[in-house]
Amino acid sequence: MADYKFELTIPEARIPEMVDAFGKGWNPSIGIDDNGDPIPNPQTKANFAKESFDFKIKKFIHSQVMQYRKDNVALDNDEIVG
Repeated sequence: MADYKFELTIPEARIPEMVDAFGKGWNPSIGIDDNGDPIPNPQTKANFAKESFDFKIKKFIHSQVMQYRKDNVALDNDEIVG
């Protein structure tokens, strides 16, 4: 079976909201240098948000498949025992 790919289009007007929603936890700096100045984060908030979104979608799909497998094992056991 070939890989399954899909495309998701988010309206441009919604992108700032998506970045805010999935960009939680992003920091503009990644620490303090020897002079006490903040070290800029090389990853943009938008990129962080995209990675967060991708991770959450994959986690959701994984969770759904695992639940499906669990439910089907339970059904199979019921049929054998019942």
